[in-house]
Amino acid sequence: MKSRILASLFATAAIFAGSYASSYAQCPDVLCLPDGTPVTCTVDPSGTKVWIDAAGNTYGGGTSGTGDFVVTQCACGNTDIQLTPTGLNITSNAGPLGVINTTLVPGVPQPIAHFQSQVLPNTFPATEEFSFIVQATSTAFPGQVLRATSPLQFRSDRVRSFNPHKQEPFNLVRPVQFVDRNNRVVFTLRQVSIRLN
Repeated sequence: MKSRILASLFATAAIFAGSYASSYAQCPDVLCLPDGTPVTCTVDPSGTKVWIDAAGNTYGGGTSGTGDFVVTQCACGNTDIQLTPTGLNITSNAGPLGVINTTLVPGVPQPIAHFQSQVLPNTFPATEEFSFIVQATSTAFPGQVLRATSPLQFRSDRVRSFNPHKQEPFNLVRPVQFVDRNNRVVFTLRQVSIRLN
């Protein structure tokens, strides 16, 4: 009797495992990434940024770099992948403002990013939104670490590829000020138009 119960339990477990594996395999890759999956976004250098300096002058320039995430919540059939930023290194040429290097503020918990399908279940197009709490250095202000007064928040409602992205357009949601150690505004990042490869 005990052996029949055990056999039945094992058979049930095998059916459950088989159906889980089968359904997982049938889910599109767009929203079916296992937890812990690394996601790297590469910034296309043809993307542009626009800054305003403390005197009100406007400068434009190109940018390049990478942002790294790890999937922290996603299950097969889920319409929302949650991503945690793990790294950021973006270099921009801002004319008289110098070469600006933007990184994550070390030791500060980063906002959760979201990648969500607009059409259920789990199909493109998708909306992606991510934010970074950052600091920057600039060759025009040697020895200073400039702090962003709010997170850099990016959004796109037209995403059609993911991990890797294939020329997906993103825009800065709102301007962000960068201040020096005395909280004086050094420049404002007014606009960002980038593509992620």
